[in-house]
Amino acid sequence: MQELFNEHKNDDDWGILLVNAANGFNALNRKAMLWNVRHLWPRGARFVFNCYKYCPQLVLQHAREKLPYILLSREGITQGDPLSMFVYALALLPLVRKLEDFTTGPQLWYANNLAKGSNLQNIQKWLDKVCKIGPGFGYFPEPEKCILVTKNTDTSNVLGFKARNNIRKIVTGNRYLGGPLVEEHYVESYIEDKLNDWKGDIGPRGLHPNSQSSTERILHRYLPKRIN
Repeated sequence: MQELFNEHKNDDDWGILLVNAANGFNALNRKAMLWNVRHLWPRGARFVFNCYKYCPQLVLQHAREKLPYILLSREGITQGDPLSMFVYALALLPLVRKLEDFTTGPQLWYANNLAKGSNLQNIQKWLDKVCKIGPGFGYFPEPEKCILVTKNTDTSNVLGFKARNNIRKIVTGNRYLGGPLVEEHYVESYIEDKLNDWKGDIGPRGLHPNSQSSTERILHRYLPKRIN
């Protein structure tokens, strides 16, 4: 995305829209998910069907009442399921393909995080399409919570796009999938904030070589989880 943005650095009508979706994994259409998995991954479809053919029960017991409340989970993917990421991707793959054929410009998906890079006219058409067909798959975009990253935030096209979609945040740089996106000054401030976080975790005297709790806290926060 950074390279694409640099290629259009002189285009005031070009930007990257970071889409926010409501509830993420919890709102996924479970029936559509099972149908898509059956056609896109036949070998694993039976296993996924056995996991999600019934509605998991959440039992809530109030201290002052004899009978519990039972909530049925009828939609979404179970958090903690080892297959959750894979099944979620399969469930939304038809949506991804429909959107690819609709407008020009790249779109990037990582789980429920969606980004679109193009001129504002194409982004608007694409966003309207996402809002129209996304809920059928259990993907509910929230335009007002999206982030538009563009070189110039005060042009007439950008302001018109903001007013039409009620977008609250239009910036020249933003965090994207764990890294900084776009303007050089934002990259510098992003790195400076990270360094200040590390300094705060380590402390003014550094890590004590015999302090196991401090060392494990740093490893847990900044390094991938270790598998014993």
